Amino acid sequence: MEERNSNFVGVRTTLGHLCAERDTTRSGKRCSSLRIVCIAIIPCLVLIVQSGIKLHTDVQSLYDSQTMKDTIQLSLEITNLVHRIQTERGTTVLYIGSKGDPEIFTRLTLSYKSTDEAILSITIWNSMDTPDYFMSKTSFHDHIKNFRHLLDHSNLTVFDAVEFYSKDNEIFIYWIGNAVRHVQKVAFWTHLVTYHMLIVSKEQTGIERALGSAFHVQGKKMRKRGIR
Repeated sequence: MEERNSNFVGVRTTLGHLCAERDTTRSGKRCSSLRIVCIAIIPCLVLIVQSGIKLHTDVQSLYDSQTMKDTIQLSLEITNLVHRIQTERGTTVLYIGSKGDPEIFTRLTLSYKSTDEAILSITIWNSMDTPDYFMSKTSFHDHIKNFRHLLDHSNLTVFDAVEFYSKDNEIFIYWIGNAVRHVQKVAFWTHLVTYHMLIVSKEQTGIERALGSAFHVQGKKMRKRGIR
């Protein structure tokens, strides 16, 4: 038993001596240095990975915030233009229904100016091939001005005016809805959807009001002439 224990102690001593001897050699020192470097590098790698993940999250958050900002800005600008077109549509219908009332024409001229300013104030224009006049702000502006010119040189009806302006507003309202769909991740997305639906309702009400005002003016003129 004592002989076995002495043999075990001898082996352990020999191994310890060999390890110590190996550590003192050049290759042993390299191995030790490599172990130390690995121990130091592992936390650094973990830190780099964590920093990379955080950087990616921050960049994505910044991109989402910028997208949301652009969407809201575009929605506000388009909403303002839709409102100005609605006003111009209603005044145009009123002017046609009044058979060229000079007082209404003065109001119509002012609405032209407001619509022009709203068109020029749009910072992001979604170019479209169909209809072709939606290719740029300039082409759309020319489209509006050409219709205004026709108003003085042709027999446009109330329904012609309503159809002309309503088609354009339909496209603009579609732009707003499409922009809202691209920011579904924001916390107040439901508010944006509600805002879009409010614009749709306002447009439908505007069409009814425009037609109603035209027939109201015609009715007043007929009553003045004694026609019932």
